[in-house]
Amino acid sequence: IVPDGEMSFIRRLMNQGAYDFLVKPVDQEDLSRTIDKALRYIQRVEKREIPSITLENQLVHLKKAIDTMRLGVTISALDGRILYANSADARMHGYVRDELLGQDVGVYAPPEIRQPMTLEEIAQCRGSIRESVNIRKDGSQFPVWLISDFIKDAEGTPVAIVTSCEDISERKRVEAELERYRHNLEDVIAERTK
Repeated sequence: IVPDGEMSFIRRLMNQGAYDFLVKPVDQEDLSRTIDKALRYIQRVEKREIPSITLENQLVHLKKAIDTMRLGVTISALDGRILYANSADARMHGYVRDELLGQDVGVYAPPEIRQPMTLEEIAQCRGSIRESVNIRKDGSQFPVWLISDFIKDAEGTPVAIVTSCEDISERKRVEAELERYRHNLEDVIAERTK
């Protein structure tokens, strides 16, 4: 059930031509299905089952949606070069979007946790969902929730990697506070049961 305010926003976007939407936290299967559905739609358009003007409008709306969402999105080539980063991703990492284009995705990860993959490993990988730590342009680190998957060509060969990134600093702060309360409560209970 979606609250009325959010539902009217979603309906307005859909009425303006939005293709689809995802709900945070993003579910890996939902993201994969949405990407697959979008790719099938594009393939139908390429076969001229749908007028090309619709494709142009859909692509403009999709680009605007990705550019304005709060979740960071990066698309990188298999060699690690950043091909695309939306505004949210650039902002959360302390960059202007154009600064990221062409850089290695390693700018996001502290060197001690960076694990580049070979093309053979990429071919075998099915994507990943993980909690990690990213690094900002100023060197400060922050916790993130990352979902990565491969963009494949018509033959199923990986050609790029798309990664969504969510800054989970606030969630981690709340979890730590709850943990402190839990320990304090256990101490009080232990003291009272003596």
